[in-house]
Amino acid sequence: MFIKALLVALIVWLGQMDEMTLQFQTTRAIVTGPVVGLVLGDFQTGLQIGAALELMYLSNVIVGAAGIPDVTMAAGVSVALAILGGIPNETAISVGAVVAAFGQFMATIRLSVLGVFFARLADKPAREGDTKKVFAIDIFASCFIHLLLFALPTFIAVYYGTDLVVAAVENMPVKYLTAISKGASLLASIGFGMLLSMLTAKKFFPLVFIGFVLSAFAKISTVGIVIIAVAIAVLYVALTSKEEDEYE
Repeated sequence: MFIKALLVALIVWLGQMDEMTLQFQTTRAIVTGPVVGLVLGDFQTGLQIGAALELMYLSNVIVGAAGIPDVTMAAGVSVALAILGGIPNETAISVGAVVAAFGQFMATIRLSVLGVFFARLADKPAREGDTKKVFAIDIFASCFIHLLLFALPTFIAVYYGTDLVVAAVENMPVKYLTAISKGASLLASIGFGMLLSMLTAKKFFPLVFIGFVLSAFAKISTVGIVIIAVAIAVLYVALTSKEEDEYE
Protein backbone atom coordinates (compact mmCIF):
# COMPACT_ATOMS: atom_id res chain seq x y z
CA MET A 1 0.00 0.00 0.00
CA PHE A 2 2.87 2.38 0.81
CA ILE A 3 4.33 2.18 -2.71
CA LYS A 4 0.92 2.54 -4.35
CA ALA A 5 0.03 5.56 -2.23
CA LEU A 6 3.43 7.07 -3.04
CA LEU A 7 2.91 6.55 -6.78
CA VAL A 8 -0.53 8.19 -6.67
CA ALA A 9 0.92 11.14 -4.76
CA LEU A 10 3.72 11.42 -7.34
CA ILE A 11 1.24 11.47 -10.23
CA VAL A 12 -0.79 14.21 -8.53
CA TRP A 13 2.41 16.18 -7.83
CA LEU A 14 3.52 15.96 -11.46
CA GLY A 15 0.08 17.10 -12.60
CA GLN A 16 0.21 20.11 -10.30
CA MET A 17 3.72 20.99 -11.49
CA ASP A 18 2.54 20.80 -15.09
CA GLU A 19 -0.30 23.23 -14.33
CA MET A 20 2.23 25.79 -13.11
CA THR A 21 4.79 25.21 -15.89
CA LEU A 22 4.28 23.62 -19.32
CA GLN A 23 0.50 23.15 -19.07
CA PHE A 24 0.26 19.95 -21.10
CA GLN A 25 -3.15 19.44 -19.39
CA THR A 26 -1.95 16.39 -17.45
CA THR A 27 -3.57 18.06 -14.45
CA ARG A 28 -7.05 17.34 -15.85
CA ALA A 29 -9.08 14.52 -14.29
CA ILE A 30 -9.50 12.83 -17.69
CA VAL A 31 -5.71 12.37 -17.71
CA THR A 32 -4.95 11.85 -14.02
CA GLY A 33 -7.72 9.29 -13.52
CA PRO A 34 -6.67 6.84 -16.25
CA VAL A 35 -2.97 7.21 -15.36
CA VAL A 36 -3.65 6.37 -11.71
CA GLY A 37 -5.90 3.51 -12.83
CA LEU A 38 -3.15 2.18 -15.10
CA VAL A 39 -0.57 2.31 -12.31
CA LEU A 40 -2.95 0.56 -9.88
CA GLY A 41 -3.93 -2.09 -12.42
CA ASP A 42 -7.47 -0.97 -13.36
CA PHE A 43 -7.38 1.42 -16.30
CA GLN A 44 -11.13 1.17 -16.97
CA THR A 45 -12.11 2.33 -13.48
CA GLY A 46 -9.61 5.17 -13.71
CA LEU A 47 -11.06 6.25 -17.05
CA GLN A 48 -14.68 6.09 -15.84
CA ILE A 49 -14.07 8.11 -12.67
CA GLY A 50 -11.71 10.52 -14.40
CA ALA A 51 -14.26 11.20 -17.15
CA ALA A 52 -17.05 11.76 -14.61
CA LEU A 53 -14.96 14.24 -12.62
CA GLU A 54 -13.86 15.97 -15.82
CA LEU A 55 -17.50 16.55 -16.79
CA MET A 56 -18.18 18.03 -13.36
CA TYR A 57 -15.38 20.57 -13.59
CA LEU A 58 -15.13 21.35 -17.30
CA SER A 59 -15.72 25.06 -16.78
CA ASN A 60 -13.07 25.55 -14.09
CA VAL A 61 -10.89 28.58 -14.82
CA ILE A 62 -8.36 30.17 -12.43
CA VAL A 63 -9.07 33.88 -11.95
CA GLY A 64 -6.36 35.83 -10.11
CA ALA A 65 -5.47 34.26 -6.76
CA ALA A 66 -8.83 32.51 -6.37
CA GLY A 67 -8.52 28.75 -6.21
CA ILE A 68 -10.82 26.36 -8.04
CA PRO A 69 -11.89 22.80 -7.14
CA ASP A 70 -8.79 20.69 -7.66
CA VAL A 71 -9.57 17.91 -10.14
CA THR A 72 -6.05 16.46 -10.06
CA MET A 73 -6.13 15.53 -6.39
CA ALA A 74 -9.80 14.56 -6.64
CA ALA A 75 -9.15 12.14 -9.50
CA GLY A 76 -6.07 10.63 -7.87
CA VAL A 77 -7.71 10.00 -4.51
CA SER A 78 -11.11 8.85 -5.79
CA VAL A 79 -9.65 6.41 -8.33
CA ALA A 80 -7.27 5.00 -5.72
CA LEU A 81 -10.10 4.54 -3.21
CA ALA A 82 -12.26 2.81 -5.81
CA ILE A 83 -9.53 0.41 -6.90
CA LEU A 84 -7.73 -0.25 -3.62
CA GLY A 85 -10.81 -0.08 -1.41
CA GLY A 86 -13.27 -1.69 -3.79
CA ILE A 87 -15.94 0.94 -3.15
CA PRO A 88 -18.53 1.73 -5.88
CA ASN A 89 -17.53 4.27 -8.51
CA GLU A 90 -20.45 6.53 -7.59
CA THR A 91 -19.29 6.71 -3.98
CA ALA A 92 -15.71 7.33 -5.08
CA ILE A 93 -16.89 10.19 -7.32
CA SER A 94 -18.77 11.75 -4.41
CA VAL A 95 -15.63 11.49 -2.28
CA GLY A 96 -13.73 13.06 -5.17
CA ALA A 97 -16.04 16.09 -5.07
CA VAL A 98 -15.16 16.58 -1.38
CA VAL A 99 -11.45 16.19 -2.14
CA ALA A 100 -11.77 18.73 -4.96
CA ALA A 101 -13.16 21.27 -2.48
CA PHE A 102 -10.25 20.55 -0.13
CA GLY A 103 -7.87 21.00 -3.04
CA GLN A 104 -9.49 24.36 -3.76
CA PHE A 105 -8.53 25.48 -0.25
CA MET A 106 -4.97 24.24 -0.81
CA ALA A 107 -4.82 26.12 -4.13
CA THR A 108 -5.84 29.34 -2.41
CA ILE A 109 -3.04 28.88 0.14
CA ARG A 110 -0.62 28.18 -2.70
CA LEU A 111 -1.47 31.31 -4.65
CA SER A 112 -2.22 33.87 -1.97
CA VAL A 113 -0.05 32.78 1.00
CA LEU A 114 2.96 30.61 0.24
CA GLY A 115 3.33 31.92 -3.30
CA VAL A 116 3.47 35.49 -2.04
CA PHE A 117 6.02 34.53 0.64
CA PHE A 118 8.44 32.95 -1.83
CA ALA A 119 7.90 35.73 -4.37
CA ARG A 120 9.07 38.23 -1.75
CA LEU A 121 12.16 36.11 -1.09
CA ALA A 122 13.03 36.57 -4.75
CA ASP A 123 12.65 40.36 -4.64
CA LYS A 124 16.19 41.07 -3.42
CA PRO A 125 18.06 38.87 -5.94
CA ALA A 126 15.74 40.22 -8.66
CA ARG A 127 16.75 43.79 -7.81
CA GLU A 128 20.40 42.72 -7.89
CA GLY A 129 19.97 41.07 -11.27
CA ASP A 130 20.82 37.60 -9.90
CA THR A 131 18.67 35.57 -12.29
CA LYS A 132 20.15 32.24 -11.18
CA LYS A 133 19.04 32.78 -7.58
CA VAL A 134 15.58 33.93 -8.68
CA PHE A 135 15.25 30.81 -10.82
CA ALA A 136 16.47 28.58 -7.95
CA ILE A 137 13.93 30.10 -5.53
CA ASP A 138 11.17 29.61 -8.08
CA ILE A 139 12.03 25.95 -8.68
CA PHE A 140 12.40 25.17 -4.97
CA ALA A 141 9.18 27.02 -4.09
CA SER A 142 7.16 25.23 -6.76
CA CYS A 143 8.43 21.77 -5.79
CA PHE A 144 8.05 22.38 -2.05
CA ILE A 145 4.60 23.99 -2.21
CA HIS A 146 3.10 21.26 -4.37
CA LEU A 147 4.66 18.50 -2.31
CA LEU A 148 3.34 20.02 0.91
CA LEU A 149 -0.15 21.05 -0.21
CA PHE A 150 -1.06 18.37 -2.75
CA ALA A 151 1.25 15.33 -2.78
CA LEU A 152 1.38 14.85 1.00
CA PRO A 153 -2.43 15.05 1.55
CA THR A 154 -2.92 12.67 -1.40
CA PHE A 155 -0.49 10.16 0.10
CA ILE A 156 -2.19 10.37 3.52
CA ALA A 157 -5.66 10.04 1.99
CA VAL A 158 -4.73 6.97 -0.06
CA TYR A 159 -2.53 5.28 2.56
CA TYR A 160 -4.72 5.85 5.60
CA GLY A 161 -8.06 6.75 4.07
CA THR A 162 -8.87 3.58 2.16
CA ASP A 163 -9.74 1.52 5.23
CA LEU A 164 -11.73 4.39 6.73
CA VAL A 165 -13.78 4.93 3.58
CA VAL A 166 -14.40 1.19 3.15
CA ALA A 167 -15.52 0.88 6.77
CA ALA A 168 -17.83 3.86 6.39
CA VAL A 169 -19.37 2.44 3.21
CA GLU A 170 -19.86 -1.00 4.74
CA ASN A 171 -21.65 0.45 7.76
CA MET A 172 -23.72 2.98 5.83
CA PRO A 173 -27.44 2.22 5.33
CA VAL A 174 -28.44 1.22 1.82
CA LYS A 175 -30.71 4.24 1.37
CA TYR A 176 -27.76 6.58 1.99
CA LEU A 177 -25.61 4.73 -0.53
CA THR A 178 -28.47 4.99 -3.05
CA ALA A 179 -28.73 8.73 -2.39
CA ILE A 180 -24.98 9.16 -2.92
CA SER A 181 -25.19 7.20 -6.17
CA LYS A 182 -28.06 9.33 -7.48
CA GLY A 183 -26.35 12.52 -6.40
CA ALA A 184 -23.11 11.57 -8.13
CA SER A 185 -24.99 10.97 -11.38
CA LEU A 186 -26.31 14.56 -11.22
CA LEU A 187 -22.93 16.18 -10.64
CA ALA A 188 -21.96 15.94 -14.30
CA SER A 189 -25.17 17.80 -15.20
CA ILE A 190 -24.15 20.60 -12.85
CA GLY A 191 -20.79 20.81 -14.60
CA PHE A 192 -22.49 21.03 -18.00
CA GLY A 193 -24.87 23.68 -16.67
CA MET A 194 -21.93 25.79 -15.48
CA LEU A 195 -20.29 25.38 -18.87
CA LEU A 196 -23.46 26.37 -20.75
CA SER A 197 -23.80 29.50 -18.61
CA MET A 198 -20.57 30.72 -20.24
CA LEU A 199 -22.01 30.32 -23.75
CA THR A 200 -22.76 33.91 -24.75
CA ALA A 201 -23.69 33.14 -28.36
CA LYS A 202 -27.35 32.17 -27.87
CA LYS A 203 -27.65 31.18 -31.52
CA PHE A 204 -25.72 28.00 -30.73
CA PHE A 205 -28.19 26.75 -28.12
CA PRO A 206 -30.19 24.71 -30.71
CA LEU A 207 -27.08 22.58 -31.17
CA VAL A 208 -27.23 21.65 -27.50
CA PHE A 209 -30.76 20.32 -27.93
CA ILE A 210 -29.75 18.48 -31.11
CA GLY A 211 -27.02 16.73 -29.13
CA PHE A 212 -29.52 15.82 -26.41
CA VAL A 213 -31.98 14.36 -28.94
CA LEU A 214 -29.22 12.35 -30.64
CA SER A 215 -28.19 10.89 -27.28
CA ALA A 216 -31.61 10.34 -25.68
CA PHE A 217 -33.68 9.21 -28.66
CA ALA A 218 -31.28 8.16 -31.41
CA LYS A 219 -29.05 6.36 -28.85
CA ILE A 220 -25.87 7.68 -30.47
CA SER A 221 -22.81 7.30 -28.23
CA THR A 222 -20.88 10.24 -26.84
CA VAL A 223 -18.05 9.56 -29.29
CA GLY A 224 -20.49 9.70 -32.20
CA ILE A 225 -21.99 12.98 -30.97
CA VAL A 226 -18.51 14.48 -30.59
CA ILE A 227 -17.67 13.52 -34.20
CA ILE A 228 -20.91 15.15 -35.42
CA ALA A 229 -20.17 18.28 -33.33
CA VAL A 230 -16.65 18.57 -34.76
CA ALA A 231 -18.03 18.22 -38.31
CA ILE A 232 -20.61 20.95 -37.65
CA ALA A 233 -17.92 23.22 -36.18
CA VAL A 234 -15.65 22.73 -39.20
CA LEU A 235 -18.53 23.45 -41.60
CA TYR A 236 -19.53 26.55 -39.64
CA VAL A 237 -15.99 27.97 -39.70
CA ALA A 238 -15.63 27.20 -43.40
CA LEU A 239 -18.95 28.83 -44.33
CA THR A 240 -18.53 31.94 -42.15
CA SER A 241 -14.97 32.52 -43.35
CA LYS A 242 -16.20 32.23 -46.96
CA GLU A 243 -18.90 34.87 -46.31
CA GLU A 244 -16.32 37.23 -44.77
CA ASP A 245 -14.05 36.80 -47.78
CA GLU A 246 -16.92 37.68 -50.12
CA TYR A 247 -17.68 40.89 -48.19
CA GLU A 248 -14.03 41.89 -48.36
